Amino acid sequence: MKKFVLFLLAGFLFSGLTYAQDKAADKVGGGEVVKAKSRGADPNIKVEKHPNSANMETQAIQPTEKGAKAGARGAGSGACYVKFDNWSGWYIDCYVDGYYEGYVAPYSDGNITTGSGTTCLYAVAEFDDGSQISWGPVCKECYYHDFELEVYPDYFNWYLE
Repeated sequence: MKKFVLFLLAGFLFSGLTYAQDKAADKVGGGEVVKAKSRGADPNIKVEKHPNSANMETQAIQPTEKGAKAGARGAGSGACYVKFDNWSGWYIDCYVDGYYEGYVAPYSDGNITTGSGTTCLYAVAEFDDGSQISWGPVCKECYYHDFELEVYPDYFNWYLE
């Protein structure tokens, strides 16, 4: 339990230091993956996988090139264009701001358009033995940017352009 608390404390400290970086440094970053046996709820996930329904919660917005009318949520409000780029041989579950937004197949990528503001990207690969590997979370201010999480088996990179 003490190791877990120390791990969380180190994560929060690292996140705070990363957030305090100069805006010019928000162009590229990276990190190491977290490999762990599942020990309960993941604090980086607010809404897990779900079937489509009228009450579905998502961070996705309809971009103008997909039919949104001018002035609609996201259409002219500084949308953030998110990409999950999977360079691993695993299926990864993709989360934006803690909300499950789909999965990306091995060696593939997936995109989502979300609202502007602080945007957090997080990815998880779950295995049949109960273990999992996670990448992130990476949280950055995103207004009319392309925000990418590039996932490798042993590390990840992020880009904000």
